[in-house]
Formats: sequence, structure tokens, C-alpha cells
Amino acid sequence: MNQNFHKKRKITKTIFKRLRLTPDEWSAIEKKLKETGMTFSKFALSSMLSRRIRLPIERELLTELSKQGNNLNQVAAKLNSGESLDRVGLRIIAENNSILRRIYKRLGK
Repeated sequence: MNQNFHKKRKITKTIFKRLRLTPDEWSAIEKKLKETGMTFSKFALSSMLSRRIRLPIERELLTELSKQGNNLNQVAAKLNSGESLDRVGLRIIAENNSILRRIYKRLGK
């Protein structure tokens, strides 16, 4: 059997990055390193590459989504009480639909 069969292939890593942490953050990371038995580099790479990164949503979009949700809840409450939708209710639904489309487009969905 070839002796090189069991040797791991060495990959030369030439890029170095620095990371700033608070003492509490480092303490939490050290605890996880001990639990997993991983090196910091392996742990950091695994954490960064295995998770989907969520982009922050702009505050104005959240505010608008909240307003639209409130409008829809009012329409739903009216329908659930047995009342029929009037022109105002129908207009609210149409406006919500249009606004929600723009929000989704802005979010890239």
C-alpha cells in the first residue's frame, strides 16, 4: 500500500484576517471550542460557511410592513364579524397588494 495514501493533503492558507472581540464574546467562543475540540480557524470557517447570512432589513421597510399588516387585520376583522367589504376595504386590499409587491421587489424576493 502506498504510504502517501493516508497523508492529508496540505492546503497553504495565505490570507490572514483579524477579529475584534469583547472578553465576553471570546469567553463564549472558548467554551464552544472546548466543547467541539476544534481549532479557532476550523470553528470560525465552519460557522461562517455553513450558515445562511441574513441581510438586515431597513427600518422603513419594517415600518411599512407593520402598517400594511394592521390594515389587513382591520379588513379581516370586518370580514370575520360578518360585515361585507365596501369600496374602502377593497381599496385597502389593492393598495396593500401594490405596496407589498414593491417591498418584496426591494428585498429581492
